[in-house]
Amino acid sequence: MDHRPGGLRPASILIIAAGGLCLVFGMLYAYPVLSLAISEEFGWPRRALGLVFSIRLVVGAIGQASLGAIIKRYGAGRASRIAALVFASSLALCGLSDALWHFAILFGVLAGASSSLLELCVLSSIAGFLPRRRGLAAGMAWAGGGFGFTTFIPLAQLLVEGIGWRATYAIFASLAFALAILMPISFRGCQQALIRKEQPAQGRHTKAHAMGRRVFWMLYGGNVCIGLFHEAIYQHAIPYLHLAGFSQREAASSLGVASGFYIVGQILGGWYSDKKGREHTTTMASLLMVSAIIGMLQINGTHTGWLCMEMAAFGAGLGAVLAVRTASWTDIFPPDRFVSVSGLILSGYAIGGAFSAWFGGWCFDIIGEYAPIFYLSIAAALAWCGLLWNVAPRRYVQLSAGMDGSIP
Repeated sequence: MDHRPGGLRPASILIIAAGGLCLVFGMLYAYPVLSLAISEEFGWPRRALGLVFSIRLVVGAIGQASLGAIIKRYGAGRASRIAALVFASSLALCGLSDALWHFAILFGVLAGASSSLLELCVLSSIAGFLPRRRGLAAGMAWAGGGFGFTTFIPLAQLLVEGIGWRATYAIFASLAFALAILMPISFRGCQQALIRKEQPAQGRHTKAHAMGRRVFWMLYGGNVCIGLFHEAIYQHAIPYLHLAGFSQREAASSLGVASGFYIVGQILGGWYSDKKGREHTTTMASLLMVSAIIGMLQINGTHTGWLCMEMAAFGAGLGAVLAVRTASWTDIFPPDRFVSVSGLILSGYAIGGAFSAWFGGWCFDIIGEYAPIFYLSIAAALAWCGLLWNVAPRRYVQLSAGMDGSIP
């Protein structure tokens, strides 16, 4: 099998994928910092701004389930150009907004749809190569998202304090426009190899067949759980820690620490899962996250060192979980069906994430605390672990050595 789509080396594709995810997810997940400043300026309730992020996730789910056809038709290069231009424009217009519905449309709908298409472009570019190192490849690509969290969350806090949230959005938009130049050039021909080889889906390779299998719905449910505990921390940790006595800068910096170790977890978790198996890796990662969340709930503003340790543990566990998640999909689904099927499974993340973003804000507005969403995230982390053991990706790795890798 040719592992160099469009003549690009795997290392080049991974660098491009990581860089794209760094910019997209870094700017998206700076939203909690920006939303605090917006809430203070306009006096809007937290749950309303949390709902804006929930809209982004729901729109992203719809996009991930349906936008794969654009990549198949036009290729990752052209699709990424369109998505990057829409994404950058939506961020620029957010900086000019002064009504809640503006943010709902611009950030929730336009940024949600365009970022989902960009994510699918990246995933499709790495789906068909390095079959024996899928965990490592997925981990290295998603590590870019972790680097984005690490840099953009504290950067957003510094920019908001220095120049305000409107100018911060303008800077983010200018960076997003760079994606419209870089990604199409880099992905040129990258997806075409899969498109040319792909035949009309029949029998065991159709989306309908995949959705009729128990393994699909367990992976979907697992992604709902991931969305819930991922967004619980990244949307609500900063305001929770501020209530616990930490400054906003300390809270944002601790989330940056989590994101830094997220990168480590992505790479080491992906590598370890290739060696020892997806299930064992996700068990250790899930327990690490659970212990970190429990520890975070016990500290106050005088324990900055402990906070950094807990957030580092959570970030490492989360990174490993996401590397295992993507690698498990590539273990189970053949490359020519990966874009469409993975898009459907990714939509499950939005369900859990949208609920988490809204529910945390609702808890604060109604009962004055965030603890319930963190307890729920603990249950979700354990549920994800159990679901992956039931899926048992190791069986598909063994089968693919002598079969076509389709769902048995």
